[in-house]
Amino acid sequence: MTPLVDGALACAYLSTPWAGRPVEQYRTAGALLVIGVVLPGVTVPVDSCAGATERPDPESLQDRRTERPDRGRVPGRLSFAL
Repeated sequence: MTPLVDGALACAYLSTPWAGRPVEQYRTAGALLVIGVVLPGVTVPVDSCAGATERPDPESLQDRRTERPDRGRVPGRLSFAL
């Protein structure tokens, strides 16, 4: 078998109750998976209604950065410009 198949089989085995993990860990993992599926399902429609679906153009972000290179800096302190 290839390493990819071996890894897939090991992951499949370790993600089942046969690996001897407590049931509580599966409940926690299930809850986190549900949150991971539900959260984008709520966020996308809310952002769509709010008009927040437009993504900024990376080129315009670069232009803005070069126009104001001192933005956010405090004299006498180390800071990182975005």
